[in-house]
Formats: sequence, C-alpha cells, structure tokens
Amino acid sequence: MDPRAYLKILETLQELESKGQEMDVFVTNFVYEKEGQSCKKSMSYDSVLPVRQIFGWDQVGNFSKGQYIMMHSLIYRTDLLRASQF
Repeated sequence: MDPRAYLKILETLQELESKGQEMDVFVTNFVYEKEGQSCKKSMSYDSVLPVRQIFGWDQVGNFSKGQYIMMHSLIYRTDLLRASQF
C-alpha cells in the first residue's frame, strides 16, 4: 500500500468523524497485484461513484464490464459490522 494514500484515507476518516458525518462504507481505489504476475490492475471508481463525498445508492452509476468492487476497496463502519454480527 502506498503510505501517502493510506495517510490520506486516515486523515479523511478522522475529518469526517470530527464533523459527525457517519457513513456505512468508505470506498477507495486500489491496485490489484496478483502474485507471480507482473501485470497490475488498477481499480478506479471515479466514473461510477461520486468523488470525495457521501452518497447513496441512487447516485451510483453503471459499472462497465471488468469494473467491480472488491473487498480491498471497502472500509466498513465498525458498529455496522458488529450489528450485523460479522
């Protein structure tokens, strides 16, 4: 993981918390590196999700073929997971 990107995520989460803005999930772009392969796949959601803002499902665009959300790009609100018993 890129340390600068990680710190930016932490800063953003802290800022949202300090403002009392709650969300269920935080979606990030990521690079998929398959072990033993030199090819890397970058997953970006700028074309289908609003950028740097809280949004609902009604604002999500249509994903293209080969564009999908993987667990690596999701940060869930802890109490949501606890309430779901995960």
